[in-house]
Amino acid sequence: MGIDINPDVIEQKNILGYHVIQGDVTDLNFWQRINMSAELPLIILVTPSHATHMTVITQLQIIHCNIKLAAISRYDDEMKELKDAGVQVVFNLYEEAGFGFANHTYNQIFGQL
Repeated sequence: MGIDINPDVIEQKNILGYHVIQGDVTDLNFWQRINMSAELPLIILVTPSHATHMTVITQLQIIHCNIKLAAISRYDDEMKELKDAGVQVVFNLYEEAGFGFANHTYNQIFGQL
């Protein structure tokens, strides 16, 4: 399930078959209203804003939510801050994108290995 604040993005993703709901992840009331059941194994933070990620982590701490977290980051200092805040998996967007792009390019040019 995905969460987005933009109705156009939600509509596009739902048309593609994804289940996306509208919500502001920086709003404490949003997190208090949704069902944070034990069946939810993980929250993955993939917004373009590190500050938004940190706000979400704070909101989840306020409601005593112990769900595992993963997040993207762009810089080493962001990675450290996320890990220090309890995020279990941090993905360096630039580092991984570079590797992924190189791998994709190689496979496109020279064929799948």
